[in-house]
Amino acid sequence: MAETTKTADTKKLTRNIAFIGFMGSGKTSVSSELAKRLDTASLDTDKIVEALAGMSVAQIFETGGESAFRTMETNVLGQALTMGQPTPVACGGGAILDPVNVELLKDHAYVIYLKVDPDQIRARIDDPSTRPLIKAMSEPNELAELLASREVLYEDAADTSIDTTGFSIAEVVDRVEAILADESLGLLEG
Repeated sequence: MAETTKTADTKKLTRNIAFIGFMGSGKTSVSSELAKRLDTASLDTDKIVEALAGMSVAQIFETGGESAFRTMETNVLGQALTMGQPTPVACGGGAILDPVNVELLKDHAYVIYLKVDPDQIRARIDDPSTRPLIKAMSEPNELAELLASREVLYEDAADTSIDTTGFSIAEVVDRVEAILADESLGLLEG
């Protein structure tokens, strides 16, 4: 723990760190824990969309459809990535479906893809009813197929990736900090 305190006391991000990946990959938890270690704020695009809409992502999907949610997501992502001080940002799992979002990410963030396998996703999601895409699935293999269909999009949008399967949040954030510490990337100052 002494090492994480030292990082928080002396280092600041020079660029947004955006976390992408499938639902249940740990984006929100990793972003939040990294922010704590760096003594900075963390942004979660899904939570911001929910706050602005006054309803959950699931309710947005039900009332306006996925396209309404994706439009809101793009607006929020653009604002989150350009609002000022660099910060960790947890992106929605489908953010990479829109090329505009991918361009925003590439232009304004160092992008880390948090990989996860389908079994781990199922284990991590406590309440599938809050996840519209999972809620709509009737076959067990649909989750793996959806993940596989997005894999290349995540890989193409990311600067690097970390497999989170079987790792705790603290272990994943340790790996993120190791990436940030690579001086050749210039992601930390101070």
